[in-house]
Amino acid sequence: MSTLEFYQTRAAQCAREAEATNLVNVKERLLNARLAWLQMAERLERTNEARAVGLAHKAEATALAAREAEMATN
Repeated sequence: MSTLEFYQTRAAQCAREAEATNLVNVKERLLNARLAWLQMAERLERTNEARAVGLAHKAEATALAAREAEMATN
């Protein structure tokens, strides 16, 4: 299970438990926890997307540098 899946699973579990309880303070705590898990999942998704973009840019820069070096030697 990936970290993202773990966060999403925990959020879903908190939602189910909040639905099942009759205690207001417990329901509130579980809904707050659900929100925190969802926020961590969203933050991780943004981080993964930014990392992928960064790696793509680095690969492009490396390829460009290789082409320029090859052109310089010819």
